[in-house]
Amino acid sequence: MTSLDDKIRAEVVKHPGITDRSLAEAIFGVGTPQQRVNGACRNLAANGMLTRAFRSDGLVGNYATAESAAKNVTKPEPTVAVDSSFFSEDEVKRVLEG
Repeated sequence: MTSLDDKIRAEVVKHPGITDRSLAEAIFGVGTPQQRVNGACRNLAANGMLTRAFRSDGLVGNYATAESAAKNVTKPEPTVAVDSSFFSEDEVKRVLEG
């Protein structure tokens, strides 16, 4: 599974029925061609990770399968330990000006 696949699955879980165009813009920015995302979505659908179906507006929407949603559980952000043995910026300024 590529990073693009993971990003697509995450967006589809957040926005069921999202189109390839909207996925491309959400992942790569406004105005980005959708071809790269389209190919990845078709591959994910072929592997059972997405379902692609026509929405009521006639556009193809992407929907997460149960397997895809289960694998897309977000991992907690690592915590950063703060070392209090360092000086703060204000403390350094006081020492240098002092």
